[in-house]
Amino acid sequence: MARVRRPGGGGLLPCVLAGCLVLAACGVSEPGAAEGEGRASGLSGAELDLLTRSGSYIRSERAIFRAESELIAACMRGKGFPYRMEDPGPAPESYEGQLLGLDERRERGYGLYAQHLSAPGTGEAEEGGLHSSGLTNDAYVAQLPEAEAAEYLHALRGSASDRREMRLPDGRTITFSGKGCEAESREKLFGSMDDWAAAEHVPQALDNSLTDRVSADPEYASAMRNWRECMDGKGYSYEDPDHAYRKLESEYGERGASQEMRQREIDVATADGTCAQKIRIPATVLSLRKQHAESLPAADKRGLRQLARVWASASAQARKLTE
Repeated sequence: MARVRRPGGGGLLPCVLAGCLVLAACGVSEPGAAEGEGRASGLSGAELDLLTRSGSYIRSERAIFRAESELIAACMRGKGFPYRMEDPGPAPESYEGQLLGLDERRERGYGLYAQHLSAPGTGEAEEGGLHSSGLTNDAYVAQLPEAEAAEYLHALRGSASDRREMRLPDGRTITFSGKGCEAESREKLFGSMDDWAAAEHVPQALDNSLTDRVSADPEYASAMRNWRECMDGKGYSYEDPDHAYRKLESEYGERGASQEMRQREIDVATADGTCAQKIRIPATVLSLRKQHAESLPAADKRGLRQLARVWASASAQARKLTE
């Protein structure tokens, strides 16, 4: 499964290639995406971008993320609490380059070493630490006394009684707060928390529903064969990128977070990303996802069109607030 973070979230790779089928949902601008693209599915280019988190989606998401962060910070200041605005980071370089994150792979691998450092008994600490770049909001809350932390989180996200639920098309249920500065900020951008939650989560659930069709496509099978041949040439034998990730995760569980494991992870992740870039796996998977969007039920397509309008309206509102 690919590990994804929103821009400015920090920590793991922007999108680790550990399961090529979800690469297209990682949110990277694709060159040449057009409004009329994908009409075979009855969906516009903008609707397909929202579905796959590609193309125009990433540009609008950056604007929404920046506006949301500014609104939350202003709200928290108004309630007497500090809040560090997060920067969405530099604009994406190239489609596959940003998606695969080769520079970060060379430094951090898949991010597994950092995850396993938090396990008890490792006896090691990650380089730099939280204070090397200043406290994040989560780190700030973590160092507060319990009562002060509770007050801060109540201002940010309300109380347990303010939480709401939404059932997604794949059967999963998400929960979110309808109160607090986060909710107030999202309501200003999206109009309602229901619209925010739907626009944020439903397209990804619909995109994930295409995975079986994409994995059965001969073009995908061919790309995986080429990837395996490339990895064999570098001295690694894995069925696919997800197998590489899971194998390393298992090895960490057996051996712990040693420097030797860290270097092995970096070597495998770099080889994985280099082969994926050479074979253009991200572009292949994204193209297949857009093609197979034709298989979505008519009701899901109608819902996606409505969510694309909600997303476009939120993006326009975000730009008004930040430009």
